[in-house]
Amino acid sequence: MPSITLPAGAAPAPAGTDLTAEQRAALDAFAAMDADGDGELTADEIYQALSKNDADVTLARVQEIVAKADADGNGTVSRQEYLAAVAADIVPGSWLGGLGRRLGALFAEPAAAAAA
Repeated sequence: MPSITLPAGAAPAPAGTDLTAEQRAALDAFAAMDADGDGELTADEIYQALSKNDADVTLARVQEIVAKADADGNGTVSRQEYLAAVAADIVPGSWLGGLGRRLGALFAEPAAAAAA
């Protein structure tokens, strides 16, 4: 299963009390994909990170996901947009490996409880 590792010099997500372990893990994955460290993900950065890990992904599919996740329309995905996209299941869980499944389960539990 593909995994994303932090590149040399990439800062992991802060261990602040406002973030859950799953959110910190998602932000660590974000940092790993943010090749230029500007706090915004481009479709190319996401594609390059995922294709290095042999994920079943195409640039066209990544561009589709970025367009859906890009709430402010600037062509990139910020950390907040990324977390919202993961929570809304816009980002395919298979792209994040075990992290995607954990996040999907985390955000599905409150929704399932509210629906019951």
